[in-house]
Amino acid sequence: MQSRHVAIASDSAVFAMQNISMSYEPMDIDISNNSEVAMDVSYENHNCNSNLIKPFLREDISCTPLHDKTNFSSSVAKQPEYQSIKKYHIIIDKKKGINSKRRTILLSFIIITCVSIIAFQIINIQCYNLDLESLKGKLHSAIYGQEEAINAIIDILQSDSEHKILFFYGGTGVGKTYTVSLLLANAWNYSNVYHYTLPTFKTDFSSEIMIGLSLCKSAILVVDDVNINNDVYVINHVKNVIKKSEELGRNMTVILIYNYSKDDDTLFSEQLLQKFLNVNALKQVIRFESLTVEHLKKCIENELGDQKLSKPEFQNIMRNFNVLLHGCKGVSKRINYLKFV
Repeated sequence: MQSRHVAIASDSAVFAMQNISMSYEPMDIDISNNSEVAMDVSYENHNCNSNLIKPFLREDISCTPLHDKTNFSSSVAKQPEYQSIKKYHIIIDKKKGINSKRRTILLSFIIITCVSIIAFQIINIQCYNLDLESLKGKLHSAIYGQEEAINAIIDILQSDSEHKILFFYGGTGVGKTYTVSLLLANAWNYSNVYHYTLPTFKTDFSSEIMIGLSLCKSAILVVDDVNINNDVYVINHVKNVIKKSEELGRNMTVILIYNYSKDDDTLFSEQLLQKFLNVNALKQVIRFESLTVEHLKKCIENELGDQKLSKPEFQNIMRNFNVLLHGCKGVSKRINYLKFV
């Protein structure tokens, strides 16, 4: 009787196993955050409530029919170890993209413009060189009463020093600025010649814009109307210019023009040299003497040229000048004015 029951049970088990067909195989389990489903189990079960299948399933996975995908996914989603799925969204701000393009275009335009300006200056570069032989004769014939000053100027310009500073000083109309105009006649448009008055030199000058100094073997810097009591900017700028010329291996000549006519000129010269003591250059203080009436007559005669005047006419013109106050300054303008009076 007992063996019969065993046979029946065995037959029932075989019958039950025939009604259940299962397929399973080893699978890789991706437990990274990128996986939305922990594990994909494929099986067929005609009777999910059958006790014969339970030994083959994990306890945390419920018996779900194959066709019911929704319940299976929801059951897996409830597992806490697979709930930390992070999704990132890239938000593109169109306005920022447009502004970035505009900035890029503007920056490109500025760079192209700067490069074009520099290229234009390089292509049209002109370097001026002093002709000291012809210059000496020109200065002696056109500058009256300043033989010593002219000789001192020629001597320092002929020296082998690569960096020179010439200090011109004297009263009004004695020939300081006129001397410079003869030195640099027809050279003001050259790339290595720089001329400033004190106000513009303080505000507009920079050694970085001296392209001529970079491309030519030498350069000349002139600063007019310098005041010894307010020349801090001049000293700093000159120091930077000399330093830059040293770095580039160029020759640099600086001419500073001071309007000073007091008798204590020795003290004035010492003050100038002391102020520029730390500037590495050959320095020469050049005094322009006061003019006399005879010098003024020569200035007027030079301006009149071939025009012949009688002695009374010449004396009448002389009455319009004060050599002690103005020297030969403004002779040309005054003569042209008197011709129409």
